Amino acid sequence: MVKRKVVSLVMTALLIGLTATADLANAALATGQAPAVSEQKQEKQLSQDVVDSLKGNLGSKSLPDANEPLELLQQLEKAKGTPMELEKFQELAAKYPDSRTAHTQLAQAYWKQFKDSGNKNLAKQAFAAELKASQNGLAQGDVHYVPWLDEMGTEAGQLDAVVAHYNDILAKFPNDFQTNLYLAKVLVKQNDLNKADGLFKKAKEVRPAGNIDAHAAYAEFLLDQGRYEQALTESILVGEDFEYMHFLQGVALEKLGRGDEAKAHYAKFTEFSQSFPAAKRYQIEGSEYQAGIGFEGDVSIQATASVNLSWVIACEATTESYGGQSQVGWSVRQRVNRGSTKVSGATCMYTTNSGTTQDEKYRNVICQSYAYTSLKCNSYKDVYTCVNTNTRTATTDSVASKVYNGTTPDPYTGYCPSGTKSSTNNCTATCSGAVSNTTSWTAKTPHSFLGGTTKRTKPYSCYLEALNVCGNGGSENWFYYNNANT
Repeated sequence: MVKRKVVSLVMTALLIGLTATADLANAALATGQAPAVSEQKQEKQLSQDVVDSLKGNLGSKSLPDANEPLELLQQLEKAKGTPMELEKFQELAAKYPDSRTAHTQLAQAYWKQFKDSGNKNLAKQAFAAELKASQNGLAQGDVHYVPWLDEMGTEAGQLDAVVAHYNDILAKFPNDFQTNLYLAKVLVKQNDLNKADGLFKKAKEVRPAGNIDAHAAYAEFLLDQGRYEQALTESILVGEDFEYMHFLQGVALEKLGRGDEAKAHYAKFTEFSQSFPAAKRYQIEGSEYQAGIGFEGDVSIQATASVNLSWVIACEATTESYGGQSQVGWSVRQRVNRGSTKVSGATCMYTTNSGTTQDEKYRNVICQSYAYTSLKCNSYKDVYTCVNTNTRTATTDSVASKVYNGTTPDPYTGYCPSGTKSSTNNCTATCSGAVSNTTSWTAKTPHSFLGGTTKRTKPYSCYLEALNVCGNGGSENWFYYNNANT
């Protein structure tokens, strides 16, 4: 989502449901095979009045569906946040039974009441509405709300229905990354471990380039079963360096009695764990090799700029490639280190980047009103949730740490804060040299972005197109840069 000071009525309404899609073309990146035509997700053909309402605005990654009229979107927005919100959403969902947007709004209204009250009946109603929303989206040729269905279905005690719907999705889109991954996770909850094992492997095969979530989840699955030799093998990623995967390798090695080898891998995770602690269940009692590693529940570990940055990347770009996620992170880094920018003496984008520390600056930039509208911040300006279905993952944590510390280049320009690039591929390269989190290039680096598979009107006349960066073949963020300080 590209960020502007004023958000239009319609575009605010569209922010409710960031698509949880990983296009089949991700499989082409992992396997070198072209996706089958029958598995391609459909391009949205919106009505002209909806298209007209989007002009000059930077919208959400989830456009309305072709069967959703402008009148519906306007009524949903008008009702949102009012005392009669739930009743109006019920009315609109009944009036537009095939609308994805109306049903996910209704689901979120029920879900909020469930979170406030703990009433499981509300969780069941939320799940039923979200399931209907996802079914409606699937009928329109796309995949939505995969992670939320897991969470809501778990609270509602409806995991059989979740499994059935995930199977419906895979019947139509067998290479959908998130559906394979989350179906595996749900089957683990149901103790169907053999089927889960196969789906974890499938998710690994069709992952977006550079995404380690399936690899991490599968390694955890194997560790939890005591399959340490296999966990060690599955946690090795040739040519890819991720701190959390080193930790999982370390756990497997220590369990196999290879403590000195484990210590070397733990060392690559120790500093990272001070921002992104490991799960408590992997803390080995009395281990001398895990000394210095942070684990969940350690009160000395506080939210940092890297954690907030990971939330932004998760909320905005979960299904993007590693490079696409890096570009989202760099859009934040640029705002933090450059602040408001000017073109020919006129402010092109206003940014609040005040603060005496980098953590404070990141908090102010990320939580600036109408800046990153797919997330929510608390009173301390720490992000605590996405407003869509996404959550932080092993991949977003790693990307955030690398962007913050300047050890991965700006994917669009190839700029490294210090040292040089490891390769000419800006989407996968690393930066050599010392860590640097306070410098940014001063020109032609994307400051903002919008979602959607079709390019839309630029947010400001001073912006130039960078187009989609490090695309994965699916729904992309479209980036823009400005010739700042000219």
